[in-house]
Amino acid sequence: MDRLRPHVRLYGFEHIPPPADALSYLVFPDHTAAVVRRFNNGPTVGLGATHALVGQQSDLTPETALGLANWAGWLQTDPLIPATLPDAVVPPTQEAIRRVQPRLDALTRTPPITIVGCPEEDKIPLLWCLRPRSFTTHHHTRAAGADVVFLPEG
Repeated sequence: MDRLRPHVRLYGFEHIPPPADALSYLVFPDHTAAVVRRFNNGPTVGLGATHALVGQQSDLTPETALGLANWAGWLQTDPLIPATLPDAVVPPTQEAIRRVQPRLDALTRTPPITIVGCPEEDKIPLLWCLRPRSFTTHHHTRAAGADVVFLPEG
């Protein structure tokens, strides 16, 4: 799928290496969506494993994508073997929501939103609260094509 090609590599940002993994939810004009999970586990930076789930936006929602953030199926060694998706989406804990509330209060709510230097453990709770139409938890430029983009501090 050519439209996913720009979203499969996990690049660093200037002198900062990429995180261990990143999650993206992308929407396309034909009403399809993709959840892309990238891992920094390859022989060189940007060449790690990438897995994607592609489907209709009505079935593959931002909430579904966020619920798949910690899904063990991403780590399956053979991506051609169908994996079992979780039955339900589990939201972040109330403690996690309280922890991100000060950062959430400081954000503008008009997309695109760029969040710089956010701790990894706060990204999913923030996205859960923001409810964006599309997002990526790591990108190397502000021009990621998503409503919410997380950039490393650097």
